[in-house]
Amino acid sequence: MKLGENNAIIASSWKGWTYGIRLLEEGRELFLSIVGDCTSVIIELEDTGERDIVNVTQSFRSGCPELRGKIFKKYFERKGIIQWEKGKPYKLKLTYIGRSKNNGLPIFRIKLLS
Repeated sequence: MKLGENNAIIASSWKGWTYGIRLLEEGRELFLSIVGDCTSVIIELEDTGERDIVNVTQSFRSGCPELRGKIFKKYFERKGIIQWEKGKPYKLKLTYIGRSKNNGLPIFRIKLLS
């Protein structure tokens, strides 16, 4: 599968014991094909360019489609979407933008969809 803007990964806001995003099944498969055996990725916020490393856990690989991290809470707060009606999470787009020159980790830009 060729990667680019047309291969954006759609996710939804998620809250458990922390904040994160939940990838849909087809998005999770594309994400894992990009990530390979990396145990972490870099998430970049579309509005500020701020970046943080987020772990790709074994539970993510085995079926729990959530990525969790402080950067998601920060982004949700800034966008005013820290709370949502049960069953109606916000939709977000993850776009693969390349690999870090420093550590080779995949970088994904996150953007809130309207």
